[in-house]
Parts: sequence; C-alpha cells; structure tokens
Amino acid sequence: MLGFPTSDEIVAPDGAGRYSTFQHGAIYWSPTTGAHSVIGTIYDQWAAAGYERSDLGYPVSDATVAAGSSVEEQEFQNGRLYSSGARLTADLIPAGLSFGLPSLGTLTVEAVTDGVTFHGDGFDVTLLKRSEIYAEIGIDILGAQAPRDFTMLLPVPAGFRLQADGGRVDLLAPDSSVIAAIGLPIATDSAGALVDVSAVTAGSSVTFQFDKTARVPVDSLFEAATSSYDDFMSIGTQQRWVCGTNPNDCRRAFPAQSMAQKISLQEFPGADQGDNRADAARHCLWQAYTTEMANEDFAIQIADAHEQDAPGTPQANAMDAYNNVTGRAVGLRNEGNHAGIEDTSLRYAHEARIVPDLVGLDNEDGNDLIVLKD
Repeated sequence: MLGFPTSDEIVAPDGAGRYSTFQHGAIYWSPTTGAHSVIGTIYDQWAAAGYERSDLGYPVSDATVAAGSSVEEQEFQNGRLYSSGARLTADLIPAGLSFGLPSLGTLTVEAVTDGVTFHGDGFDVTLLKRSEIYAEIGIDILGAQAPRDFTMLLPVPAGFRLQADGGRVDLLAPDSSVIAAIGLPIATDSAGALVDVSAVTAGSSVTFQFDKTARVPVDSLFEAATSSYDDFMSIGTQQRWVCGTNPNDCRRAFPAQSMAQKISLQEFPGADQGDNRADAARHCLWQAYTTEMANEDFAIQIADAHEQDAPGTPQANAMDAYNNVTGRAVGLRNEGNHAGIEDTSLRYAHEARIVPDLVGLDNEDGNDLIVLKD
C-alpha cells in the first residue's frame, strides 16, 4: 500500500521521532508509540493538520479500512481520525478533496448508498459522494449528551487557506480564488424551528457550532463542492431564510440539487456549466425534482431566493427563470415518476433553442428550454 520509499529516515521536528516517506504515505516512529504507517485520505488530513505536531499527535496504530467499504480510520495519541475514503476532484489539488472526522471516542461505521454514516454517542455524521465534484453531509444530534461542536479536517495544501464567508466556508488558493466550498448546515430542531449554526476555521480544520439551546433531535444537511459549480456551492442567505420558514419542504427537496447536477454532468460531460445545455438541463431537473419532492410553491420560493443569493447577468437570469418554469411544469406532469423527469428534462435540453435576447421572454407552456449558447 505504501509503494516505494521516497526519502531516507528523517528526524522529526520534536527531535524524538523518526519518519520515512513513501509514494502513498509514510511510516512514523516515536519511542512511546512505535512505528506505524499512515496512508490514503487519513494521511492527507493528518499531514494538512500538522503531522505529529497537530492536536492528534503520533499514530499509535496502523490505519484500517472497514470491511466492504472505503472508510479509513486510525488511532493517534490524542484521539482517532475517520475518513470516508472518498475524494472530490478539486482544481489545483492533485490528491483531491477529502473530509476527515476527528473523534475522542470510537465511532461505528455504517455503509449507506453513495457513502457512509458514522455513529457516535448521541450523534450521526453522514458523508455522501453524489458526483466527482459534489457531496452532501448531514450532522444529526440525537441525544442531549452529544457534542454541539463538530470538527472536520480537510487536506489544505501549503499556501491554501479556509475562510468562513457568510453561508459557507471557502477553500482559497494562494491567489485567493475559490477552489471548493462547504455550505453551512441547514438545521432544524424537534419543533421544526431553524437552528443557528456558525463555522470557525483554524488551519486545515472547520468546526460547525450548533446552538447549544436547540432542542434535540436536531437534523441538518449541507453540501460541499468544487469551484466547477460555483453557483451551487452553498445555501445562501435568502435560501436559508426560505428553508427556515419551510423546513419540511426544504428537507424533502434537498437532494434535488445534487441529483440535477449529477445527471446534467453525465449527459453533457466537459461542459463549462455556463448558460448552455448543461446549465439548462440542471435548472430544469432541479426545479422539477424540487416540485415533485416538495411542491410548486416551495420550488418557486427557493428558485427566487437562489437568484437573489447568486445574481448573474440580466440575460443569464432570464434564461434561468424561463427554464425554471419548464422544470416546475415537468415536475407537476411527472408526480412520482423520477425517470420521466429525467427523460423529459434531458430531451428538452438537447432540443433547447438558442435565443440571444431573453429579457422579457415569457414561458407560458413549460414545454421547452432555452440557452444563450450551444
């Protein structure tokens, strides 16, 4: 698993430990912990956190992979580190973007469709890889004994940094461009009320802090994506308000975004996602699934809020508005029929008209899509 060695034995910065690097990881030794390998996404996350100088300290066991899954876990001096093993393709990060979950206690692992759920003492953390560049994450606080702060480790390369930015946490390249982002959780308590959640960054870690007065159980969902889907990477202020006033509809329709992104990317691979057929397909699918999973009124509210959170040019906004109307019509015509939504939306996208001037264009029938470019 380690591959060939890429260094001789090196003295660790503390003067006591030793390590050797390999193609796919490293072996670390100290007088008190012995020698242990660190590989895969666990190595990426531990390295970005500061190796043995991080809060985790030296490894005290080798990494293990849960049977029948890609889940990696490893015990360190000051806790355990868990990773789903999945990576998202990220610009400028050859190893991709992965997510580590440090824990003082032992977590149990359950494989679920597209990902994994980690069960802790009174809480669950679920990581779902929906596409090569998009993931959904859920944190559920089930008991009063559960923590209200949850930390994740990301493999942030040297020169990169994490920055909290309103409704999301950005991963910034050295030139301050956004490489990836994680949206703040949309959380509701046992009464269905919106729970306040904030994010604090430190080095390669981001900690989500849930309101400690919230009544359990608290359910939450949020998303992570690379910059390829810049306008879908977080739930902005207006969308969070809509979800806060419609928590049940928001929860039912939350998967619609990732479903729309995944299907449109598969149908139009390599598209730049800007004002073209892939973009039209994504909006149509998103609004169709949202209408079918929740209702038309909620789909209209969340679409309007999305445009307020991420406004584009008047032409792009007009294109989105037209295609959103078609999406809602497709959803109404295909209640309980996700295959019909997909087939119709993609057919419309392939047949979409190129209309250079969209401002003021009405969509009365909801039977077609329009684009600004092929």
